[in-house]
Amino acid sequence: MAQREFQLSTLGFTSEQLKQMSALEDAARAGDIQSAQLLESIGAARRADEQAQLDLDYQDFLRQQNYEKQQVSDLMGIMRGVPIGQTQTTFTPYNPVQQALGAGISALGLYRGLYG
Repeated sequence: MAQREFQLSTLGFTSEQLKQMSALEDAARAGDIQSAQLLESIGAARRADEQAQLDLDYQDFLRQQNYEKQQVSDLMGIMRGVPIGQTQTTFTPYNPVQQALGAGISALGLYRGLYG
C-alpha cells in the first residue's frame, strides 16, 4: 500500500487525494464483496427452487409408479366388499327446530303443488 501511495504521489497527487482514492478503493472492494454475497444468495434460492421442483417430480413419479398396484388393490377390495379409501361419518345432533322448519317447508311445497 505504501509503495502504491509513493507511486501515486510521484504522479502529483496530494495526500488528500490519495486518501480519497484509498477510500474509493475500499468502497469498491466492499461493493464487490456485497455483489458476491448477493450472487451467492440468488444461487442458493435458485437451487432451493430447483430442488423443490425435483422433489415434486419425484413424488409424482412414485405416485405414477404405484398407480396400477393401487388400482388392483382397490378392485380386490371391491370384490371382497371392503370400502375403498378413508370413509368418514359425521353425525349431526338432533335439532327439533330444524326438523319442524324442514317439515313445514315440505308441507308448504306439497300444498302448493296440489292446490296451486
